[in-house]
Amino acid sequence: MTLAIVGLPAGLDLPTRVLDDRKKAGDFDLWELRGRELVLYWRSLAPKAEKHVQLDLVAAVPGVTTGPASRAYLYYTPAQKRWAPPLRVEVTAGK
Repeated sequence: MTLAIVGLPAGLDLPTRVLDDRKKAGDFDLWELRGRELVLYWRSLAPKAEKHVQLDLVAAVPGVTTGPASRAYLYYTPAQKRWAPPLRVEVTAGK
């Protein structure tokens, strides 16, 4: 099983219906939210496969924030993680 842990910047909400819709569309097999991290699971993934998952986040608080670093690895080999830079977002108040 392959995991991708996506660090979410503070001030953004991720409605669970969005995750349920993405799961039904086959983007991933399972998901869970752990604080500011979204964990996505794939039961089987071919070597060198690429997955692109688009999520609709809702900005709740204006400002500039950065999330925790994201990473991916096979479930039984957490020592072999691949890291990605933290996501940064700037939210401005609507007029």
